[in-house]
Amino acid sequence: MSKQSFQTDEERIIEKAKAVLKDEKYKNDELLKVFSTLLKNYKKLYKQHRFLTKRGDKQELEMRRMNEELSQTNELLKNTLTEGTMQIRDDLLAQVISLTGELVLTRNQLMETSKTETSRNQRMGGFLHNLDVITSSLQERIMQTRMQPIGNMLAALPRIIATESQRLKKFIRLEIEGAEVELDKAILDSLAEPLAHLVRNACEHGIGTPSERYDLGKPETGCINVRAFYEAGQINIVVQDDGRGINPYDIRQKAWKKGLKSRKVLEQMSEKKLLSLIMMPGISPTMEAVKFAVEQQGGSIEITSERGKNTIIRLKVPLTLSIIPCLIVVAGNEKYAIPKVSVDELVCLYDDDVFANIEYAGIQEVCRLRDTLVPIVRMKELLNRSGKFTEDIRSKISEKYSRIAKNELKKERRIRKTLLFAVVKIGIQRFGLVIDQVTGSEEIVVNPIHSKLKFLDIYSGTTIMGDGTIAFILDIQGIAAHTGVEFVSESETVIKKGTPSDEAEIQN
Repeated sequence: MSKQSFQTDEERIIEKAKAVLKDEKYKNDELLKVFSTLLKNYKKLYKQHRFLTKRGDKQELEMRRMNEELSQTNELLKNTLTEGTMQIRDDLLAQVISLTGELVLTRNQLMETSKTETSRNQRMGGFLHNLDVITSSLQERIMQTRMQPIGNMLAALPRIIATESQRLKKFIRLEIEGAEVELDKAILDSLAEPLAHLVRNACEHGIGTPSERYDLGKPETGCINVRAFYEAGQINIVVQDDGRGINPYDIRQKAWKKGLKSRKVLEQMSEKKLLSLIMMPGISPTMEAVKFAVEQQGGSIEITSERGKNTIIRLKVPLTLSIIPCLIVVAGNEKYAIPKVSVDELVCLYDDDVFANIEYAGIQEVCRLRDTLVPIVRMKELLNRSGKFTEDIRSKISEKYSRIAKNELKKERRIRKTLLFAVVKIGIQRFGLVIDQVTGSEEIVVNPIHSKLKFLDIYSGTTIMGDGTIAFILDIQGIAAHTGVEFVSESETVIKKGTPSDEAEIQN
């Protein structure tokens, strides 16, 4: 290498360093990588320079100058990376978020009071509107301090893939999309282990060996794709592999042997519902643990698979659990909050339809909604009973409302009644929760439920309403488990306007 060419490389490195410092778009973690590359080039050129020249006085001085300049570059890069950021103690941040929650509560109380006072004082109404806007803006900014990119959690996946590939003697490629999507730190931390379980599961049970994939006409290297994106106010995390897929009939056989469902019920299930059984106790401990962890964070999990082609597991979780938008409903003169992420729609039946549109699948009340059978749970019956619903209790409830329906429909006079229910969802499953009234929607501050009430699995927390009353936050998953909801398919026998009997009108 000539002195002239060395000088050219040296100048190029210095110019790169200066360009990095001037260019605003590089103010992120990539700067460290650029600087590292520059430093390696410098060391390489420095060794070449010392090797090629005996006399190094002039060059040595030039190298020292360059070394000093690169050291300054390093310091400036560090300052650039930390500019506009500061560390906040976790306990202090928790206090700030708690105070923001108190502010949101005060805002809700003032807005509630203003409904009667604003008519007498329009100026006060303007102030309250400004308070509402400012509080919402402040709440949004404060909650952003808890948000972290999901890439922090996904960073551990390449190591897992490398370890599993070597252990299983498989060729596996990992693809990650949406690493910049942000999620509440508490939720992020709780999902790290479940996501690792899913990826290991895909490596071991999804991706086949190179010879198996070759026989199926697939590339010898399998692919696991992990992507994150926003959808309908939630974060979706999708884990997809191009492996063997899941045989739903194997799951059906295992569920029958474990006694989880009767053979008749299993034979009537669609492939999609059979796949969901993999998360039931006794089928797959890994998937059972993942389901539990996701639902603990107010999320849901959905599995789809095509045999011989792929398996797709979709996790849906809320952005944050501290302050959430809820539907406020009334049942039995008490207010309750239902997280909006769990609400699909509101349905109201009028007059004759209150009784005529309720059918029965076994001992389960159902409503046919756009050709889909939606199980019905009545909040009134849920609140009147402290223990979990047994088959006997469910049968008595169905018989009670069946008798009422028959008596009402026999009367010649016109029926003037309404039946309101919220269609709530658990993953892909839906059921109707019968309520008395909907008062509106609010952003509520979530408070943990008292330790002495934790046995009440139908509630996930409490909140203080704008009028000062305390309301329970309903746990939709808990309600379904407590009442023994059975999700029915179109192929199952449905008896209309009566309890199961040979004399009833049967629809298939």
